[in-house]
Amino acid sequence: MSFSSPRLTLLVSVFLLILAATFWIQRAPTLENGTVEPPVTGLTALVAQAVEPTGDVTLIRDEQPSPVTEGMALQEQDLIRTGEGSVSLEFFSGSRVALDAHTEVRVDTATVKQTNQRSQQVEFTLIGGRVWSRVLNLLETDSAFTGHAATLTATVRGTAFVMTSHPGTAGSARRIDLFDGHLGLDVHRGVTGTLESGFSFSDGAGYAPTDAFTAHIQPTPDETRNDPWIRAQLQADKAFLQRVEAVRRQLGDDLSSYEKIGDEAGPFTLHEGMEHSSYQGIEIRPGRPITSLPNDESLTLDAIARFNEQGAVRQDEITRNATWQLSDTSLATLTNDGVLTAADQGSGVVTVVARWNDGTHEHSHSLDIRIGEILEPTITTTVETSVGLPSISQ
Repeated sequence: MSFSSPRLTLLVSVFLLILAATFWIQRAPTLENGTVEPPVTGLTALVAQAVEPTGDVTLIRDEQPSPVTEGMALQEQDLIRTGEGSVSLEFFSGSRVALDAHTEVRVDTATVKQTNQRSQQVEFTLIGGRVWSRVLNLLETDSAFTGHAATLTATVRGTAFVMTSHPGTAGSARRIDLFDGHLGLDVHRGVTGTLESGFSFSDGAGYAPTDAFTAHIQPTPDETRNDPWIRAQLQADKAFLQRVEAVRRQLGDDLSSYEKIGDEAGPFTLHEGMEHSSYQGIEIRPGRPITSLPNDESLTLDAIARFNEQGAVRQDEITRNATWQLSDTSLATLTNDGVLTAADQGSGVVTVVARWNDGTHEHSHSLDIRIGEILEPTITTTVETSVGLPSISQ
């Protein structure tokens, strides 16, 4: 039996198609229910690159320095150093690390699976200076974003934070200020914990490796959240999201989760040199006198804003407009309108923070409350140190 050339060609083509389909099924990512997940098509290859370098920015690769230029591709083990300059490092349309002036960062890991670009690994080490990191949702369980500064390691899955390190200087410390989401920290030789949005960790003065993780967590100070460089990074995050949103949509990301990106420190409208408003501070007032909050009970908290208008003090109730933050969500929960509810078991101290800005400046107030113990709460006020505003004290 013989086959004509066209018929033979057809049979060979069908065989090759079947073989290719079998290979694709074996290689394609699968979902938890075992079904084959189709590959993302029409997607430009994701890259790690330098964006918007200004001033003195240098890349050191294989011990050879060169100026950083727009769109320069990044490789693992690259050192990026700023003098009087700044630059952003963008990784695979999923994260960005912005370097402040006089900062040095090493890119330890920067990989993305070409067969599944949702799987990304980014790791960097802050050698010295200050960086802002914005991480969009990690879309695969094997994805990771990790930042190091000496013994401090931060692991995230979708957040925004500032990492600062000044080794070799008096009172040097590593510091993390968290603006969004949750942050897993490994502080020193297995001392670990979770940092919540609106709080900071520092291993500076008075820190000992034997201390409990919570011993050095404080509300992020107003002067940090009002810092012009921080505000600039919040705005840059919005621009970053606009650049990558089409890619993120193709990767299957839920863009609705990014509605508040850039507003974590409030919708500031103040331009440098403008006069500050009459807004002077904020105060948390418990709805009833308490000695502690027993397990399973709730407490209503009110937020009051203070204004100084031509020497007269005005107080406005702003509870529903304030941003409420809680230091330890394992001991209690806190609603957006200031209702604190103790967990059904466990005891300890939680810190509640209320923040609000009037479009020009943010102030905060913190309240420490013991959960499950009969003790008086301690009220502390964050002192405003930003230029142009008087200090707040009680």
